Amino acid sequence: MVLVVGGGCGYNAARTLRGILDGQLKIENWNLKIVQWCFGGLPLVNEMDKLLGDKTYIVLLQNNTELRPSGGFMGSFVKLKTQNSKLKTLEVEDIYQPDGQVVGYVEPPAPIKKAFPFGSWKLRDANWDVDFSVAGEQIAWFLEQGGEKVDGIIAVNLSFVNLLLGYLGEIKTVTYDERVTAQNLAQLAQTYSEVNKEKRDFLGAVGAALFERINRTSI
Repeated sequence: MVLVVGGGCGYNAARTLRGILDGQLKIENWNLKIVQWCFGGLPLVNEMDKLLGDKTYIVLLQNNTELRPSGGFMGSFVKLKTQNSKLKTLEVEDIYQPDGQVVGYVEPPAPIKKAFPFGSWKLRDANWDVDFSVAGEQIAWFLEQGGEKVDGIIAVNLSFVNLLLGYLGEIKTVTYDERVTAQNLAQLAQTYSEVNKEKRDFLGAVGAALFERINRTSI
């Protein structure tokens, strides 16, 4: 039974992961890593076909130098669309785009009303619960009110991006003429955050550059 389950897991993982990026992602020691993922407990690896059907996933880019309970201020997000176990489209968007399409007044929780006395509750402040399963539902509601389809919510913060940069090395953003490293990411994010709200999509530019680099990097 273990061999059957393990074999099925390995087949699903290999076929799906190769399909996500149309073979662009090169994985060293491929067979060994598939075995490690399957028997080492990679979550839901045997359910990838279902998870990567006709789905839309939102990856929140959180700036944890501007604290919020779930990890940091959500300045941008990545919208991933999958179909037939492949990554169909990837778009980086400013959080203010769907935020501005929510109609009417939304009563904020008391702590938010006290901390940010600006009237209606907004998507950008929806990650207020330390329990991300609760915060994720609230974020998804705001996104859907703003016209977005949501099948799942994922959040990453600067610490996670730093780990990636430590492995991948320096990247260059297209929108911003910056060379970003694990050493200067936090400072750059803070600098652009302080200039004005429109430039909070700096993390979005970093996210787009990271996805491009990952597509052509061996792991």
